[in-house]
Amino acid sequence: MKDYFPLVEGLRLEYRTRTAGGGGGYRFEVVSAAEEGGAVRAHCRRTPLAGGAPADFTLVKDGRGVSLGRELLLPLPLEKGRRWESGGESCRVDSLEAVKTVPAGTFRGCLRVVYPIAGGDGGGGEKVYAPGVGLVSDLCAAEDETSETLLTGARVP
Repeated sequence: MKDYFPLVEGLRLEYRTRTAGGGGGYRFEVVSAAEEGGAVRAHCRRTPLAGGAPADFTLVKDGRGVSLGRELLLPLPLEKGRRWESGGESCRVDSLEAVKTVPAGTFRGCLRVVYPIAGGDGGGGEKVYAPGVGLVSDLCAAEDETSETLLTGARVP
C-alpha cells in the first residue's frame, strides 16, 4: 500500500503559498516519530520561511487514518470514491493515479482529494499527495479567496 502521508523522522517539505493578498511559504518537518501500539505519533513543526515563530503539533497515524487532534486529515484505507469530513468540508478521493507537476518535480501515482466549499456553492478545492512524500499541491478556489500551496523542495529520509 502506498503511503501518501509519511510520518518519518527527518521528513522535510518546503512550500510556496500564494493568495490574493500575497505570497509566502513554509517548511513542514517531522521532528520525531515513534510507534506505540500500532499507531505512529509524530511531533511536527511548521515554520514560516519569511521568519516568525514555528508552530509545533502532533499528528497520529493509526488504523483510522492520519489525524490532527480529533480532525481526520486522511482516512485509511484509501479507495476511489471514499468520503469523509475534514475541517468542516466533505472530502472525496477522486483518484489514486493522478499526475502532478509542481516546482519540486513531477509526481505520478498520486492521491487526489477534492472537496466542495459550502456544498459547492462557495467553490471547491483539490489536494494532491505523492506516495512516499506527502502533500505536493493544495489549490482552493473559494468565492471570496483563491489560494495555492505548491511543494518546492523535499528531503525524504
